[in-house]
Amino acid sequence: MTILAHHRYSVHPPPSERVRGQVKDWLPIFAALGVTLRGRGPWLSGRCPFHDDHSPSFSANRTTGSWRCWSGCGSGSVFDLAARLRGIPFGEAVRLVADIAGVPMNPPPRRRSGPPRMWGTWR
Repeated sequence: MTILAHHRYSVHPPPSERVRGQVKDWLPIFAALGVTLRGRGPWLSGRCPFHDDHSPSFSANRTTGSWRCWSGCGSGSVFDLAARLRGIPFGEAVRLVADIAGVPMNPPPRRRSGPPRMWGTWR
């Protein structure tokens, strides 16, 4: 039996991947979620929003949107962070981040060129 190779996404990528593909700098999104970060380069640090932090134990990557608390609060994507901070489901967090980033969630459907197709019509 031969197993055919499939694309990662059958038809459309999930909404989080569509947003991730269009955002190049995640720093403004971290700031809009209330996380203050400092530093240069891709990895920035700041105080963790999940616990009383006296020294910067929170790191975030401005190019990938990933984060980690080195004190053990967790790690994940900016979507996970938004969901945990706001207490909302992951899907709502994706919509929130897309809204902050200005990324449309439902792109307009592509129009096909040429005459409309008639189903059941044989040539």
